Amino acid sequence: MYKKSLLFFCLLFSQAALAVVPVDGMVSECSPYPELKNNSVMPLRFNTTNNLSVADKSGFYEAEGQKITVYGRVMDANCVPIGDAKILIWQANKAGYIQYEAKDVSKPKWVDPNFNGTGIVNTDNMGRFSFVTIMPGSSSKRYTPYINIKVEHPKLKNLYSKIFFAKKNVKRVRDKKSMKTSTISALVSAVPAVNKANSYYIDITMHQAVPYKEY
Repeated sequence: MYKKSLLFFCLLFSQAALAVVPVDGMVSECSPYPELKNNSVMPLRFNTTNNLSVADKSGFYEAEGQKITVYGRVMDANCVPIGDAKILIWQANKAGYIQYEAKDVSKPKWVDPNFNGTGIVNTDNMGRFSFVTIMPGSSSKRYTPYINIKVEHPKLKNLYSKIFFAKKNVKRVRDKKSMKTSTISALVSAVPAVNKANSYYIDITMHQAVPYKEY
């Protein structure tokens, strides 16, 4: 009887975990996430929210574009989930423009007053994170849209990279000329989550291991 109750509890817990973060086996791998130099100037100030799709806390007005949710995990080089990692996010709006760099605000296509453009999210004790935004646009059809990220942890080197999306050509990136061939071939995309609409999943594996205490 005890074993059956324990098995039932484990199954219930696993289903609850899946409900929180949609896991996709296609990206549940532990390979170092490619480090990419961001061609977009990093903002001096980040909004302290994980919802980039609204510009104010009321959430009454939403940004233009397809609203999406990005789920994921951050792990160290030993595939151990990292808690308390901070992910800084910045991206273009639907029109493909980085709003905090916009000089000519008279051009309506440049600015979406309801789009944050930047955000911050922290991982939980299982390394999981999620944030809400819109699918980034591109100011040129020659380039693939992406989300810029910087992953910080006090015991690891900062990781600068980008999140691309499945069904988009990740080879046509703006700073491709500055990349090594091995880096280009290692580019990965967030894939559609298996149990949520307009949602994507990505695993981010850092290049170093977190030193743990030995007992």
